[in-house]
Amino acid sequence: MLIHAIAIAVTLQMNNIAQAPTGHLERAQQEVIRLYHNIGVGLAWTGSDAARATPAPDIRVVLVPYGAGDMLHREKLVMGAAVLTNLGTSVAYIFYRQVETQARQYDYSLPMILASAIAHEVGHLLLPDGRHSPEGLMRACWTRDDFHRANQGQLRFSNEQAAQIRERASLQALVEHESRHRAGQELDQDDGRERRERPVPLANVADDRDDHTGDRRRQKREDASVQQRLRARGIHELKHQADGERERAGDDAGAQDDADRPFQPVH
Repeated sequence: MLIHAIAIAVTLQMNNIAQAPTGHLERAQQEVIRLYHNIGVGLAWTGSDAARATPAPDIRVVLVPYGAGDMLHREKLVMGAAVLTNLGTSVAYIFYRQVETQARQYDYSLPMILASAIAHEVGHLLLPDGRHSPEGLMRACWTRDDFHRANQGQLRFSNEQAAQIRERASLQALVEHESRHRAGQELDQDDGRERRERPVPLANVADDRDDHTGDRRRQKREDASVQQRLRARGIHELKHQADGERERAGDDAGAQDDADRPFQPVH
């Protein structure tokens, strides 16, 4: 089933500007997770104080005390609004005191009504057209029966809306997976370049210098052996051969002297 194929597809960030009680907020967040889990979409919550290294949330949920502007003068009490900013940020505003008023009016659980209000506004941002529906969770104006079902955890998306949200969430999960995969490849490539360009450790340089010192000592012993043979045999051909050996030894010593110079790391 698709519900098992998706682990975490949508990340929500909670911003509790209204200072809603922590207990109510946590219960509401868990209920939102359950509502979306029931349609095959995984949710994860982060706080507004999440570390900068944490991936950016897909949707910010902002609890403010009241609505603003013309929302305050509408005939029906407005509990939230969904906004897509000019920068492309998806924001679900929840008017906490207005949600509280509705829950108190019907004597229902505040966390449960809050959860349905959050799920409704997030639904606007996940649905392709973001429209209301004639009934269910995405109805524009809830009836008393809708509030009752919300209180029971039974106010739901329609089958068509559930399919559309699953498709959107699945695509989003694939895009994020591909982005992380590419980011991982880039990190691996950077790490490979770092290994190739890493300066030789000082201990290894010291060992190499000791090896070159031993080579020079061996070379001197070989030169002394050649000279001894020249004196003993006095043969011109052997002298010519010794001169050639010295020239080669000089070239090797020059290369060894270059190797003894201070190490310069590659930039």
